[in-house]
Amino acid sequence: MEWSAAGGITTRCYWDLPKIGEGPKITFEEALEETEKRIIDCTRLRLVADVPIAALLSGGIDSALVCWAPVAAECQRANLHHERARRPFR
Repeated sequence: MEWSAAGGITTRCYWDLPKIGEGPKITFEEALEETEKRIIDCTRLRLVADVPIAALLSGGIDSALVCWAPVAAECQRANLHHERARRPFR
């Protein structure tokens, strides 16, 4: 919904969900790989600090990802394959 002094109130669709079958044709595994890559890349950008970084867990999926992603990002950076960086949802 938009309002302007000249035109009053107008409504328009901000976005639409894609129709079934219109989305990209990728497998679940490919989608998972891309999601993990993006989470790790976003986390890596936020790990730059001149003080120690901490994270608090609430026990939910989001806080588990917040704590998994920095470990995975650091292991990738150091070219390590550590057990702690294994994928959380496999």
